[in-house]
Amino acid sequence: MTERTDEELLNFDREGIEDWDEAGAMVLFVEQPDLYRNHLAVALYLDGWAAKVEEHERASSSAQFSRGYVEALRQLAAYLRKGALLPGGEQLDPE
Repeated sequence: MTERTDEELLNFDREGIEDWDEAGAMVLFVEQPDLYRNHLAVALYLDGWAAKVEEHERASSSAQFSRGYVEALRQLAAYLRKGALLPGGEQLDPE
């Protein structure tokens, strides 16, 4: 993966991410900068993967499976962007 700027890593649609916390994301940049940037880069990759699956879906007979797969990829990307999979994150340390 090519090195991305913070601006590129943060260039995504926040509307689709439940409970998005912009201030919390900035805290993650300070507290765990390398790991959080890595998670944002992986999320960007997952978005690209989801877009390719959607493109393929149009020519596929398994459209329902593809839609579920795309939703799973996007949900994982959202968790990565929210920091939910970082140490102490909501998905790794649920209360």
